[in-house]
Amino acid sequence: MRRTACAALLIAALALAACGYAVANPSPPATAVATSDPEGAIAAAVTLHLSRQGIAKLTQANVEVERVEGGAARARVLPEDPAATDPAWVFLKLQDGLWTVVAGPGTAFTPEDMQAAGLPESLLPANP
Repeated sequence: MRRTACAALLIAALALAACGYAVANPSPPATAVATSDPEGAIAAAVTLHLSRQGIAKLTQANVEVERVEGGAARARVLPEDPAATDPAWVFLKLQDGLWTVVAGPGTAFTPEDMQAAGLPESLLPANP
């Protein structure tokens, strides 16, 4: 239910932007979904990021929020068609009240990648 509501909000925002309506801070790959529902906001931010990047194999994907640590999060993107591409991780930071993708999508990340993105190493998946 939460994913459906977030997807509906995302589609409405994209439709309004396409019609020329102003969208707050359109340049960063973030979403203005309320942070009182962090999982929904994170999933919406990931979906918007994938859409803006034009990653067709992942835009029709399921997003699972795996871990949230304060202002950082790890989400797993599971493609609708597993034969099309591998699942991927996306890492986000809470910046100015918005969840923003700062790394990914990708299938492997190192401690150095996490440090470069300003993320805690504890967000690295245990078994990449």
